[in-house]
Amino acid sequence: MKNSRQRLSQHFLTDHGAIRRIVDAASVQEGDGVVEVGPGKGALTELLVEGPGTLVGIELDSILCTHLRKRFGNRLTLINKDVLEVDFSTVFLPATDRFILVGNLPYHVSGAIIEKILEARDLLSRAVVMVQREVAHRMIAAPGKKDYGILSIAVQLHCSPSILFEVPPSSFDPEPKVHSSVLRLDFGASRYSVTDERLLFKMLRQVFTQRRKMIKNTLAPFFSDDALACEQALLDAGVHPTDRPEMISIPQFEDICKGLASFRNSSGKVRTGGSV
Repeated sequence: MKNSRQRLSQHFLTDHGAIRRIVDAASVQEGDGVVEVGPGKGALTELLVEGPGTLVGIELDSILCTHLRKRFGNRLTLINKDVLEVDFSTVFLPATDRFILVGNLPYHVSGAIIEKILEARDLLSRAVVMVQREVAHRMIAAPGKKDYGILSIAVQLHCSPSILFEVPPSSFDPEPKVHSSVLRLDFGASRYSVTDERLLFKMLRQVFTQRRKMIKNTLAPFFSDDALACEQALLDAGVHPTDRPEMISIPQFEDICKGLASFRNSSGKVRTGGSV
């Protein structure tokens, strides 16, 4: 399996204590559907298949799939595919409405997998995932912290994230060059109400790609460069026009979006084309 491991940059978790804590955090109950992303050699799988849920593993590496089938037989349903290409809505239907996701996410595609998890939020009850420590800190960062950004907002908008514990490089084979963190993402009732999510993230991409600039300058194009209207919308949202984007909370960004919608409705100044 060495060539497979090197080709896919895999780091297999070998710390039995960490493995047990991850499975316990998943809180699988009778009748639950469980998806394990990247079961690898089966360290987490070994405990998950003994649990009360129905387990499906998604593994890209065909050599590892052969190993897993020999080891677990019909106790594990395997999908030999890139997780980014899997339609989660078809994995368990019609057996269960929501499922639990567990996995040690590959570092090089963890962002894309997190995005896919968030997109599947209506299908998930919770997810327990391991990612690079820096990514975990960005996911839970609050306004005013240097790690706060689009990822923080995307995650916190759709679930309640919490870091459970950290995992050192010595817990893996081979050892990575970075530390990892295990997070639990709890889905269910939305923490925040957003009127136009597409507009919100369009705005976020604009301001966080220029995060060193004052918010009044990065948002001005949204208001057809009407500086007074832009500043008034910011003040109405409780934001000082000279603030940087990392200082602004999700509800404040939502209020800015509402101010922008009001401005466009009243003035008819809807900018077309370009980046905003």
